[in-house]
Amino acid sequence: MKAVVVEDLHYSYGEVQALKGVSLEVDIGEKLAILGPNGSGKTTLLLCIAGLIEPEKGIVEVMGERENFRKHVGIVFQNPDDQVFMPTVFDDIAFGLRNMGLSEDEVKARVENVLRLLNIEHLASRNPANLSGGEKKKVAIAGVLAMKPSIILIDEPTAGLDHSGIHEMFNILTELNAEGITVIVTTHDAEFAFAWADRIITMNSGRIDKAKVKLPGKVSVLSSLEKLGLIENTVFEHLSRIGY
Repeated sequence: MKAVVVEDLHYSYGEVQALKGVSLEVDIGEKLAILGPNGSGKTTLLLCIAGLIEPEKGIVEVMGERENFRKHVGIVFQNPDDQVFMPTVFDDIAFGLRNMGLSEDEVKARVENVLRLLNIEHLASRNPANLSGGEKKKVAIAGVLAMKPSIILIDEPTAGLDHSGIHEMFNILTELNAEGITVIVTTHDAEFAFAWADRIITMNSGRIDKAKVKLPGKVSVLSSLEKLGLIENTVFEHLSRIGY
Protein backbone atom coordinates (compact mmCIF):
# COMPACT_ATOMS: atom_id res chain seq x y z
CA MET A 1 0.00 0.00 0.00
CA LYS A 2 1.13 3.53 -0.83
CA ALA A 3 0.52 6.63 1.24
CA VAL A 4 -0.73 8.47 -1.84
CA VAL A 5 -1.54 7.43 -5.39
CA VAL A 6 -2.81 9.96 -7.93
CA GLU A 7 -3.49 9.03 -11.52
CA ASP A 8 -4.10 11.37 -14.46
CA LEU A 9 -5.38 14.30 -12.38
CA HIS A 10 -6.97 17.22 -14.21
CA TYR A 11 -8.26 20.40 -12.60
CA SER A 12 -9.13 23.85 -13.94
CA TYR A 13 -9.93 27.25 -12.52
CA GLY A 14 -12.21 28.55 -15.24
CA GLU A 15 -10.13 28.73 -18.40
CA VAL A 16 -6.87 28.05 -16.55
CA GLN A 17 -5.77 24.40 -16.45
CA ALA A 18 -3.97 23.93 -13.14
CA LEU A 19 -3.38 20.18 -13.46
CA LYS A 20 -2.90 18.46 -16.80
CA GLY A 21 -2.72 14.72 -16.24
CA VAL A 22 -0.62 14.51 -13.07
CA SER A 23 0.29 11.01 -11.83
CA LEU A 24 2.32 10.36 -8.69
CA GLU A 25 2.94 7.73 -6.02
CA VAL A 26 4.22 8.51 -2.52
CA ASP A 27 5.53 5.81 -0.18
CA ILE A 28 4.42 5.56 3.43
CA GLY A 29 6.97 7.39 5.59
CA GLU A 30 8.45 9.35 2.69
CA LYS A 31 9.64 12.95 2.80
CA LEU A 32 8.66 14.40 -0.56
CA ALA A 33 9.35 17.92 -1.82
CA ILE A 34 7.45 19.35 -4.79
CA LEU A 35 9.32 22.20 -6.46
CA GLY A 36 8.01 24.53 -9.11
CA PRO A 37 7.31 28.17 -9.99
CA ASN A 38 4.10 30.00 -9.15
CA GLY A 39 1.22 28.65 -11.20
CA SER A 40 2.83 25.25 -11.73
CA GLY A 41 -0.01 23.39 -9.97
CA LYS A 42 1.76 22.48 -6.73
CA THR A 43 -0.87 23.83 -4.34
CA THR A 44 -3.74 22.48 -6.43
CA LEU A 45 -2.17 19.02 -6.25
CA LEU A 46 -1.99 19.29 -2.44
CA LEU A 47 -5.65 20.34 -2.27
CA CYS A 48 -6.66 17.29 -4.30
CA ILE A 49 -4.63 14.97 -2.05
CA ALA A 50 -6.22 16.60 1.01
CA GLY A 51 -9.69 16.02 -0.43
CA LEU A 52 -10.49 19.74 -0.31
CA ILE A 53 -11.19 19.90 -4.04
CA GLU A 54 -12.32 17.15 -6.37
CA PRO A 55 -10.42 16.67 -9.63
CA GLU A 56 -12.37 16.93 -12.85
CA LYS A 57 -10.73 13.74 -14.02
CA GLY A 58 -8.44 11.17 -12.44
CA ILE A 59 -8.04 9.14 -9.25
CA VAL A 60 -6.87 10.09 -5.77
CA GLU A 61 -6.13 7.21 -3.38
CA VAL A 62 -4.87 7.85 0.15
CA MET A 63 -3.80 5.01 2.44
CA GLY A 64 -5.63 2.59 0.15
CA GLU A 65 -8.91 4.53 0.18
CA ARG A 66 -10.56 6.45 -2.65
CA GLU A 67 -13.45 7.78 -0.58
CA ASN A 68 -13.56 9.35 2.87
CA PHE A 69 -9.76 9.59 2.93
CA ARG A 70 -9.62 13.07 4.47
CA LYS A 71 -9.27 11.51 7.93
CA HIS A 72 -5.77 10.37 6.95
CA VAL A 73 -4.54 13.81 5.84
CA GLY A 74 -3.76 17.14 7.49
CA ILE A 75 -2.88 20.23 5.48
CA VAL A 76 -1.03 23.39 6.51
CA PHE A 77 -1.60 26.34 4.19
CA GLN A 78 1.11 28.76 3.09
CA ASN A 79 -0.49 31.63 5.01
CA PRO A 80 -1.14 30.47 8.59
CA ASP A 81 -3.66 33.30 9.01
CA ASP A 82 -5.97 31.20 6.83
CA GLN A 83 -6.27 28.57 9.56
CA VAL A 84 -5.22 30.19 12.84
CA PHE A 85 -8.17 32.21 14.12
CA MET A 86 -9.20 31.37 17.69
CA PRO A 87 -8.57 33.77 20.63
CA THR A 88 -5.80 31.62 22.16
CA VAL A 89 -3.28 29.15 20.81
CA PHE A 90 -4.69 26.42 23.05
CA ASP A 91 -8.22 26.96 21.72
CA ASP A 92 -6.97 27.09 18.14
CA ILE A 93 -5.25 23.70 18.43
CA ALA A 94 -8.28 22.30 20.28
CA PHE A 95 -10.79 23.54 17.68
CA GLY A 96 -10.79 20.48 15.43
CA LEU A 97 -10.68 18.08 18.36
CA ARG A 98 -13.74 19.64 19.96
CA ASN A 99 -15.57 19.45 16.64
CA MET A 100 -14.82 15.71 16.66
CA GLY A 101 -16.71 15.46 19.94
CA LEU A 102 -13.74 14.33 22.02
CA SER A 103 -13.91 14.66 25.79
CA GLU A 104 -12.29 17.75 27.27
CA ASP A 105 -9.73 15.52 29.02
CA GLU A 106 -8.71 13.99 25.66
CA VAL A 107 -8.61 17.43 24.05
CA LYS A 108 -6.37 18.75 26.81
CA ALA A 109 -4.03 15.76 26.58
CA ARG A 110 -3.64 16.03 22.80
CA VAL A 111 -3.12 19.80 22.82
CA GLU A 112 -0.51 19.61 25.56
CA ASN A 113 1.26 16.81 23.70
CA VAL A 114 1.65 18.79 20.46
CA LEU A 115 2.60 21.95 22.37
CA ARG A 116 5.49 19.98 23.91
CA LEU A 117 6.40 18.32 20.62
CA LEU A 118 6.77 21.68 18.86
CA ASN A 119 8.25 23.42 21.89
CA ILE A 120 5.52 26.08 21.99
CA GLU A 121 4.07 25.44 25.45
CA HIS A 122 4.83 29.06 26.34
CA LEU A 123 2.43 30.22 23.61
CA ALA A 124 -0.62 28.33 24.89
CA SER A 125 -2.43 31.36 26.30
CA ARG A 126 -1.28 33.84 23.64
CA ASN A 127 -3.52 35.32 20.97
CA PRO A 128 -2.37 33.89 17.60
CA ALA A 129 -2.93 37.26 15.96
CA ASN A 130 -0.02 38.65 17.98
CA LEU A 131 2.48 35.92 17.08
CA SER A 132 5.31 36.07 14.56
CA GLY A 133 4.95 34.37 11.19
CA GLY A 134 7.11 31.46 12.30
CA GLU A 135 5.15 31.01 15.51
CA LYS A 136 1.88 31.04 13.58
CA LYS A 137 3.22 28.31 11.28
CA LYS A 138 4.02 26.17 14.31
CA VAL A 139 0.52 26.70 15.72
CA ALA A 140 -1.01 25.72 12.37
CA ILE A 141 1.13 22.57 12.29
CA ALA A 142 0.16 21.81 15.90
CA GLY A 143 -3.53 22.06 15.05
CA VAL A 144 -3.05 19.53 12.26
CA LEU A 145 -0.87 17.21 14.36
CA ALA A 146 -3.45 17.08 17.14
CA MET A 147 -5.81 15.34 14.71
CA LYS A 148 -3.25 12.50 14.36
CA PRO A 149 -3.06 12.28 10.55
CA SER A 150 -0.94 9.70 8.76
CA ILE A 151 0.07 12.27 6.14
CA ILE A 152 0.86 15.96 6.52
CA LEU A 153 0.85 18.31 3.53
CA ILE A 154 2.59 21.67 3.99
CA ASP A 155 2.43 24.45 1.41
CA GLU A 156 5.64 26.52 1.38
CA PRO A 157 6.82 25.74 4.94
CA THR A 158 9.80 28.12 4.76
CA ALA A 159 7.98 31.11 3.22
CA GLY A 160 8.62 34.27 5.22
CA LEU A 161 11.07 32.62 7.62
CA ASP A 162 14.59 33.82 8.34
CA HIS A 163 17.59 31.48 8.39
CA SER A 164 16.96 30.46 12.00
CA GLY A 165 13.28 29.82 11.29
CA ILE A 166 14.10 27.69 8.25
CA HIS A 167 16.54 25.62 10.31
CA GLU A 168 13.88 25.12 12.98
CA MET A 169 11.27 24.14 10.39
CA PHE A 170 13.76 21.63 8.93
CA ASN A 171 14.08 20.01 12.36
CA ILE A 172 10.32 20.01 13.00
CA LEU A 173 9.51 18.30 9.70
CA THR A 174 12.33 15.80 10.19
CA GLU A 175 11.06 14.94 13.68
CA LEU A 176 7.48 14.52 12.44
CA ASN A 177 8.71 12.13 9.79
CA ALA A 178 10.71 10.22 12.41
CA GLU A 179 7.39 9.71 14.24
CA GLY A 180 6.16 7.78 11.21
CA ILE A 181 4.26 10.57 9.44
CA THR A 182 4.50 10.90 5.67
CA VAL A 183 5.38 14.53 4.92
CA ILE A 184 4.79 16.23 1.57
CA VAL A 185 5.82 19.85 1.08
CA THR A 186 5.68 22.33 -1.75
CA THR A 187 8.48 24.85 -1.82
CA HIS A 188 10.42 27.36 -3.89
CA ASP A 189 13.45 26.73 -1.68
CA ALA A 190 15.62 24.31 -3.65
CA GLU A 191 18.37 24.32 -1.02
CA PHE A 192 15.88 23.32 1.69
CA ALA A 193 14.39 20.62 -0.53
CA PHE A 194 17.75 19.03 -1.36
CA ALA A 195 18.81 19.04 2.28
CA TRP A 196 15.53 17.70 3.70
CA ALA A 197 13.66 15.52 1.20
CA ASP A 198 14.05 11.84 0.37
CA ARG A 199 12.78 12.63 -3.12
CA ILE A 200 12.13 15.75 -5.16
CA ILE A 201 9.75 16.25 -8.05
CA THR A 202 9.49 19.37 -10.18
CA MET A 203 6.24 20.72 -11.60
CA ASN A 204 5.71 23.18 -14.42
CA SER A 205 2.51 24.29 -16.17
CA GLY A 206 0.36 21.70 -14.47
CA ARG A 207 2.60 18.73 -15.17
CA ILE A 208 5.34 16.82 -13.37
CA ASP A 209 8.69 17.32 -15.07
CA LYS A 210 10.83 14.84 -13.19
CA ALA A 211 10.51 12.36 -10.34
CA LYS A 212 13.98 11.27 -9.29
CA VAL A 213 15.39 9.84 -6.09
CA LYS A 214 17.86 12.30 -4.58
CA LEU A 215 21.12 10.39 -4.99
CA PRO A 216 24.67 11.55 -5.70
CA GLY A 217 25.38 11.76 -9.40
CA LYS A 218 21.77 12.49 -10.35
CA VAL A 219 21.76 15.88 -12.07
CA SER A 220 18.47 15.63 -14.00
CA VAL A 221 16.43 17.23 -11.21
CA LEU A 222 18.98 20.02 -10.85
CA SER A 223 18.84 20.63 -14.57
CA SER A 224 15.05 20.97 -14.37
CA LEU A 225 15.30 23.40 -11.45
CA GLU A 226 17.85 25.54 -13.27
CA LYS A 227 15.67 25.68 -16.39
CA LEU A 228 12.63 26.66 -14.30
CA GLY A 229 14.61 29.45 -12.67
CA LEU A 230 14.36 27.91 -9.19
CA ILE A 231 18.12 27.87 -8.76
CA GLU A 232 20.70 30.10 -10.35
CA ASN A 233 23.16 28.70 -12.85
CA THR A 234 26.05 29.20 -10.44
CA VAL A 235 24.28 27.10 -7.80
CA PHE A 236 23.54 24.43 -10.40
CA GLU A 237 27.20 24.27 -11.39
CA HIS A 238 28.33 24.06 -7.75
CA LEU A 239 25.90 21.29 -6.80
CA SER A 240 26.78 19.36 -9.95
CA ARG A 241 30.49 19.55 -9.11
CA ILE A 242 29.98 18.16 -5.60
CA GLY A 243 28.06 15.16 -6.85
CA TYR A 244 24.30 15.97 -6.97
